[in-house]
Amino acid sequence: MFDRIPVAIESNRSGRGALRAAGAPARSTGAAVRVPHVVPSAVAGDTVVRLEDDAEGEAVLREALDLPNAEGTGADGWPVRPDRDGV
Repeated sequence: MFDRIPVAIESNRSGRGALRAAGAPARSTGAAVRVPHVVPSAVAGDTVVRLEDDAEGEAVLREALDLPNAEGTGADGWPVRPDRDGV
């Protein structure tokens, strides 16, 4: 039924519930959980200011992937940087 289940996360821990909720259908269907993390930024005048550096974004992503992987759900993720990725 499902091949991939996307679960977007933020820098805080609020995404844990969403990751847990995605785990059950992922395990029952053999789907992978895909976890994009949008690195937060703000616009100040004509400048985009990143609110999280690369190391912080990678740490958020690693922590988020620990939960589904520990529960036996295949999960992968990547950072999305709107200032560089053209989002």
